[in-house]
Amino acid sequence: MLKQLARKFNKRSAQSLVEYTLVLALVVVICIVLLKALGGGVKNQLSAANSGLAAGTTP
Repeated sequence: MLKQLARKFNKRSAQSLVEYTLVLALVVVICIVLLKALGGGVKNQLSAANSGLAAGTTP
């Protein structure tokens, strides 16, 4: 059984798995950095929209 498992995860597929994991980690880091950088601006825009809606009159 161990031989079958070793054949299934040969050197090439293990290398691909590591590469995909690194790419995924890079995408996650980029997303976190973008959210941190843009988070304040988005918060301000949503607060302004909320204030505008709250100040509006109802028909």
